[in-house]
Amino acid sequence: MSNILTMIRMTVWRRIREITRYKLNFTVELIMSFIWGLGLMIFGFVIDPSKLGEIGSSNYAVFLLIGVAFQNYQGAATWGAWEIKDELTRGQIEYTFASPVSRYVYMLSSSISQAIVGTLFGIIPMFATAFILLGSFPPVSAFLMTCITLFLTFLALCQIGVIMSSAIL
Repeated sequence: MSNILTMIRMTVWRRIREITRYKLNFTVELIMSFIWGLGLMIFGFVIDPSKLGEIGSSNYAVFLLIGVAFQNYQGAATWGAWEIKDELTRGQIEYTFASPVSRYVYMLSSSISQAIVGTLFGIIPMFATAFILLGSFPPVSAFLMTCITLFLTFLALCQIGVIMSSAIL
């Protein structure tokens, strides 16, 4: 278990180092997260909430934010493990084979680290923007249901990502 956590921690560290290597890119990515949150809030104020009530919620802004979170974690789950292909083209694949953890854990750590970094630099700034503009978070029950659904969906989609990336090894 400690090998798995160490692998995830090191993968997150490597991804953050890659992101922060170029300060302008890092700054633009962070600003874009806030701008996306602002854009979603504008859509939330423009849309008629009564039309959205048919799907069980009339809070369109939160509905959009949760949708973006699903999209972020879906991309991290399915394409995070695919980064091994990039390691093949850069000549870094020997790290995969020399790693003290299994290849499955190595591929899974890539998806998990992409989700963690996406949460820190993408989802949290968007939700912070929503909180500043709306003044409140979604209800706790909706937030918990969303977190559970995101977690289960992420785990299922990680397996698809591992299958795709294992096809190239």
